Amino acid sequence: MYKLEFSKQEIENIKSKIYLTKLQNKILDLKLENEKTIEGIAMECHCSPKTVSNQWKDIIEKISRVI
Repeated sequence: MYKLEFSKQEIENIKSKIYLTKLQNKILDLKLENEKTIEGIAMECHCSPKTVSNQWKDIIEKISRVI
């Protein structure tokens, strides 16, 4: 899983420029707040680790388009 190294202000700026689904937003917030593993995030989101991994890849792609 990629590690994001942005300030809170930078993340909020990026989030305002991209559309994230509710699940993607929750995954991003959990990853940024707690540095949780894919498995830990999956448990909190009530989905599979594969879903979290796929959503994380989509999040990274969306972020890379705006930076």
